[in-house]
Order: sequence, then structure tokens, then C-alpha cells
Amino acid sequence: MTAETETDRSPKHGASAFDCPYCGVYAVQSWAEVNSWGATNKALFWKWSWSECCHCHHAALWTHDKRLIWPESAKLGPKPNADMPEPVRAIYEEAQAVLSVSPRSAAALLRLALQTLIDTLEPGSKSINEKIRRLVARGLEPTARKAMDVLRIVGNNAVHPGEILLDDDSETVPALFALLNLVVHHVLSRPRQVDSLFDSLPESAKSAIERRDSDNVVEIKNSTRSGSVKKRSAVEKNAAGS
Repeated sequence: MTAETETDRSPKHGASAFDCPYCGVYAVQSWAEVNSWGATNKALFWKWSWSECCHCHHAALWTHDKRLIWPESAKLGPKPNADMPEPVRAIYEEAQAVLSVSPRSAAALLRLALQTLIDTLEPGSKSINEKIRRLVARGLEPTARKAMDVLRIVGNNAVHPGEILLDDDSETVPALFALLNLVVHHVLSRPRQVDSLFDSLPESAKSAIERRDSDNVVEIKNSTRSGSVKKRSAVEKNAAGS
């Protein structure tokens, strides 16, 4: 299943079902306001809520701004793409672990995960922005480029004061996880899928394709050489007549 079709089943405020942060089972959730559970300081828990897993019957605690704060070990956001390199995956999972308590930290970590991924595609000491430009020149798809730029810019704003405010935004940072998975799908998963299918073709078919492409290279070279000769002849003719 690809990053583009996989459903995010991680815990979400108000969702009728998700992967339980306790038992890990995709289960129906029942919801209740914290106040309805007899809290002594209702002002402190204004609009806080509980979600109870109908499988293990453990309750998770959500704040007024829809953040899951208990259990602390809960990992939010979709699972990492199976083709995500291990160093990138480690940062991705760290971002999942801190999302509920610090969306800004999660955004900054996802930006770092993107940087780590891009460094494997475009080695060197250039900036991430310059490396994205080089990837675009090499044929990076527009959707992947846009996803990279969103991750880069939102991540930068998480570290430095900017125009994007994340503290009270319950949607932008969780969506970044899906964007990183999408980038991995475009730059790693899909090429590998295509290569695997191509390798499964009969050897005779692959040999015919190789001959076709070799003929194309020869034709291009001959066409370029012919054009150069014609241009040189025209220049020489003009020089002789002047």
C-alpha cells in the first residue's frame, strides 16, 4: 500500500475509531467531556475530553486544543512509509512522539527528516533550498516539490519567528507527516516499484528496449553532427561572400 492510498489511523480528536494508543488495535472510541466525569476544578479542564477504547477500555486524555496528552507514549500521525531510510524514520518517529506536547518541535524535526532524506538524494554542503532546486532540474515532480517546500518553510517557522503560528494550530503539523510520506513515495517507493516491474520483463523484451534506446542515441548524435556541419557551411559561405 502506498503513501498516497494508505489511511491514517492514528489517534485524532473526535474520531469515531483509530489505532488505540494503549493496545494498538483499530477500535471504536467513545467520547466524554472531562467535566462530565466530576472534575473538581472545571475551569482547569474546560473543553478537555476523554476517549475510551472499546477494545481495551483504557481512556486517553485530550486538551481543549485537541491535543492528546495521555498516554505520553502515544505516537500520532501516519506510520512511516516502508521505504523511508532508517535515519529519516528515526527522526520521523521522534516527531510523532513529541507532537502531542510540542507541535513546533515536531515540525522542526520533520524539517530535519526532510533534510536528511534530501542529503541522500543530493549529497553535498549546499542549502536545502538549493538542493531542492537541483532535484527539480533533475525531474522532481511538482507535487513532491510542493510537499518539500511546505515541510521546509513550516519547519523553519517552527524554529524562527515567522508568519506561521503553530501553537494553536491542530491541523497543519499533523498533516506534515503525510507530506513526508508522500515525498518518500515519489522519490523512492515509486521508482523502486517501476524498477521491480521492469526487471520482471522477459530478457528478450529488455534487450529490444536497450537496442531501441541505443538507436535513439545514435540518431540524436547524427542529427546534432549534421546540424553542426550545416551551420559551419553556412558560416563559411557567408564569410566567402563578404
